[in-house]
Amino acid sequence: MPGASKLVRVLLLEPVERGGCLTLSLRWEATGAMDRLFPVLDANIILIPAAENQCQLALAGAYRPPFAAAGERLDRALLHRVASATARSLLRRIAETIAPAAVAVTGPSPATPSPRLEAQPETSNSTRPGLPVAWAGVREPAEELAGHPDRLRWNARYADGSGASFTPHPLAVLALSVPPPDGPVADLASGPSGAALLAAGAGRQVTAVDISDVALSLLGAEAGRRGLRDRITLVQADLPEWHPAAAHYALVLCTGYWDRAAFATAMTAVAPGGLLGWEAFTAAARRTRPGLCPQWCLGDGEPASLLHADFEVLDARDIADGARGAKRSMLARRR
Repeated sequence: MPGASKLVRVLLLEPVERGGCLTLSLRWEATGAMDRLFPVLDANIILIPAAENQCQLALAGAYRPPFAAAGERLDRALLHRVASATARSLLRRIAETIAPAAVAVTGPSPATPSPRLEAQPETSNSTRPGLPVAWAGVREPAEELAGHPDRLRWNARYADGSGASFTPHPLAVLALSVPPPDGPVADLASGPSGAALLAAGAGRQVTAVDISDVALSLLGAEAGRRGLRDRITLVQADLPEWHPAAAHYALVLCTGYWDRAAFATAMTAVAPGGLLGWEAFTAAARRTRPGLCPQWCLGDGEPASLLHADFEVLDARDIADGARGAKRSMLARRR
């Protein structure tokens, strides 16, 4: 295409080490007169310990397709496949570049296994037997989710069950007290959610979406103990890749997670008259939690500033959360 941009600008933050994992945050964007024809990618490249002399290389991120709503439709039809293939190619090239250096630095003897670097999209998945998780139908979990850093991190957190309190989030209590119109509820990045249990206990059908199969297993077991298992559908998915039915839910709720693409999708899932509740860290949280990735934090005025014109804000507030970091909560209704 004449005049199309052929250069990109890559912005990198300092690498952050946490929990044995090394994370490098980046933004990829085209430059030049035609830069708006290309998507913008915000991502983390992560090195995760796997086994002795082995590690996994992961890329977790979200991109914004061009051309607004038209671009989103094109993305669902085609571009997300191109983006996925591009990410795999990038990971393979990084792995091929740095793995020989790792071998040279380690200097193994003939009796010592050589260090091995695995690009995560090539990692296979092992599903826990008996796990009551319904797949979202966007892509094959065996191919995509097994080594996802968020899945590994949250599975580790919930592995012993100590992180599951099943206490309903205050935003869920507020939203259900409004109340929403009749209809199902979607709880996004649910974890072992007290909000899902609260909505199901009130007689609503609930879809709980999370990347952690361990968290979903805990939620499913608790729902079974309460006699609510038939009211909760468990969906294991990476939220930016989850595409729900449009205008389907009376309440879409998400607490403790932020991704602009996921937020845009969530808005389309709210039925007319339905509610959208969201809470996430703000940029101010990075003062107390410097390891928090910028793309996980709300910007000024967000998320209310990103609402479509057919939404009205019912409640919005900033929340000081001490050492955990500042958050912002919002509840809105779709007209």
